[in-house]
This record gives sequence, structure tokens and C-alpha cells, in this order.
Amino acid sequence: MITSSVIALALLATSPSPLSGTGLSRTAKPYTPEEIQELGELEDRVREFEQKSQEYRDSTKQLIERKYQDKRALLSQSYDDVIVQLERDQRIRRDDAIARFEVFIKQYPNHLRYTPDAMFRLAELYFE
Repeated sequence: MITSSVIALALLATSPSPLSGTGLSRTAKPYTPEEIQELGELEDRVREFEQKSQEYRDSTKQLIERKYQDKRALLSQSYDDVIVQLERDQRIRRDDAIARFEVFIKQYPNHLRYTPDAMFRLAELYFE
């Protein structure tokens, strides 16, 4: 089950990168070599974080898709089982109806009203 904290993390992970921001504007004096080195290290950490968060998004997406497919397969299998049983019942009933129509036609081969209808229905059952 997806909780609100998972959704919040996913939204946070999809926010724009801090590296694409304008940064602090310093007009008074340029950065010192130590500050430049620290900024480089910070950029490396941010890139690493972006990479890890992308991996997290990918793995979360794969997990959600797998859970969805598993649930869908389970549901499909349960429907397939019901369909197989219904088709089996249908075959049994069709065979029973064929036998009853054949008996009727043998007993009443010349009945003007019902025999033609029984023969038509029997032909339909044979066709199925």
C-alpha cells in the first residue's frame, strides 16, 4: 500500500535540482579557494543525491508496476478459473439439451408444430 509519506518522498525527489538555481549572489568579493572547493564538494554531493533519488524513483516505480501486474494476474487467474467452470457447465448443459432434443425427435418425428423447431434448435446446438 502506498502511504502519504511515500508519495511525499516521491514528490520531493521530483523537484528541480538545487544546482539549477541562481545561488547566492555575492557582489562584494569573489569566492576564496576554500569556498570554491567547498562549493565543488557540495555540487558533488547534490549530484550524488540526485542520482540516488533517481534510483529511488526508478525502484519505486518498478515496485509499483510489479505489484500492479501481480494483482492483475491474480485477478485474471480468478476470472479464468470461473470462465473455465462456466464453459464446462455450458458443455454439460448443451450435451444434455442435445440428448433431450434427439429423444423428442425420435418420439415425435412427424409432429407438425414442434418437430421442425426441435430440429432447428438441435442443429444450432450441433453447430456450437
